[in-house]
Formats: sequence, structure tokens, C-alpha cells
Amino acid sequence: FVFITHKDNPVESLTAEQVQAIYTGEITNWKELGGDDCEIRAFQREENSGSQTTMENLVMRGKPMLPSNVVNVIEGMGLLVETVGEYENSPLSIGYTFRYYIDTLYKNENIKVLRINGIEPSDENLRSGVYPFATHYFGVIRKGDEDQIGGKFLGWILSEEGQRCIRQAGYYPLYE
Repeated sequence: FVFITHKDNPVESLTAEQVQAIYTGEITNWKELGGDDCEIRAFQREENSGSQTTMENLVMRGKPMLPSNVVNVIEGMGLLVETVGEYENSPLSIGYTFRYYIDTLYKNENIKVLRINGIEPSDENLRSGVYPFATHYFGVIRKGDEDQIGGKFLGWILSEEGQRCIRQAGYYPLYE
């Protein structure tokens, strides 16, 4: 889960607390973060989208976000990436997305990914859990179902071919 801004924004890294402060309205100017003296245009996703739920649970951790009539709510991940990259052709904007969206589906040369707590969301940092906003997915079956469809699928997912498919889909496999 990454935060993106316009490529010309001089800010390169935010702390987790600064991200929370932006989205609660405590920080409203990039100057407070070492950037230019201009208003932060924070974009968020529509209620109940996967990225909005992740933002609320993984990043905000119970802190209330600004209501949608105060921030810019974007429907659709591609539109969010495009809006942050193209917003008035300036470095005012910030938004969030899953890294695989900007790596595979919605590439945009006008955005950059911000480091969090000085840590970039590299493959290694995501896989190791050093990057603070990494999410994990688990495959679980009932005991005794190893030879049933779910168990066979789980076995395939853990195979080399399954791990290659996970990588192809933009996720990070257990091993490569």
C-alpha cells in the first residue's frame, strides 16, 4: 500500500504519523512536511473500496479521516492515479493505491511513490515486512481437506508455477 504524489513535489518521504495527520486535516500545507508553501490536495477512494478499507484499517488505525465533502473522493483506482499525476500539473496532490496498480495497470510518468518512515516500498522491503504498510494474503483449508479441491489449489499456489502466477498478477510470492 503506497502513497503517491506528483513527480515534481520535492517531498520524498513521510512518516506514518504525517500521513495520518494529512488525512485527519491536522497537516494541510506541504511546507509543514519540508515541501513548497502550498495547500495539500488529499485524494481518497470511495467508501467500501478495497483501498479505502485498507487505508482506514492499516494506515489510519481508527483515526477518523476527513469527511468526503472536505477531501477529493475518486471512484476507480485508475482515475485516482491519473488525477494525482495530472492535477493542475502541480505537486499539490497526494493519494494512495496498492503498488501493483501503478506498476502494472495504471502506469503514469507524472507520479512518484513516497517513502514511508524513510523506507521505500521495494520488493525486498515489502516481502520482509520492513515497509510499514504491507498487506498479506493467506491460503487456508480445513484439516483433512488436503486432497480436496481447496487443498490441491493451495498446493498449486505454493508450487513454482503458482508463485510465478502470483508475481505475474502483481503480488509478491513467498519465493522466486
